[in-house]
Amino acid sequence: MKTRWYVWLERVAPEPLLKVGHQYTDLAAELFDDFAQRVKRDRMDSKAWVEDAKARFSHEWGNAGVIDGEFMPEEVGNALALLQTQGSSLQTQLAAEIADIEAFVDQLSEVEDDFSEAELNMFRAKGALRGVRRFKVETQAELGTYNLLKKKRMQEDTGQEQP
Repeated sequence: MKTRWYVWLERVAPEPLLKVGHQYTDLAAELFDDFAQRVKRDRMDSKAWVEDAKARFSHEWGNAGVIDGEFMPEEVGNALALLQTQGSSLQTQLAAEIADIEAFVDQLSEVEDDFSEAELNMFRAKGALRGVRRFKVETQAELGTYNLLKKKRMQEDTGQEQP
């Protein structure tokens, strides 16, 4: 269930920039504070606040790929903003994972003294093998999908019917 104020925030910014799962983003909190101050306390008209807030806060998602143009459908901007948000989230996750791996590597160097060189080589080979298998599966899926789509497009371009 959405609160009464949330519908006004959605008129200012795309929903993917306001919520991540069930959590409100920092932008949503900032917009809510602004809405509460200007509309509820200062008695500004809600529609006027939307226009004003769009002008003042658009920099928050301007770099996120949201396109502000009267001929561009809103869904395009929302999709681009969502991709940018997801990309930023993935970058944050990647940085955390790299930090974890670096800590793990530091710990591993301490543990290596407890294992023979042959054991360590076996662990490394198993890890490398898992990495190769994962890469192979991902690459095969990518190439299969790409080739299927390419074949479909070629059939459409030549006017042939699909089997």
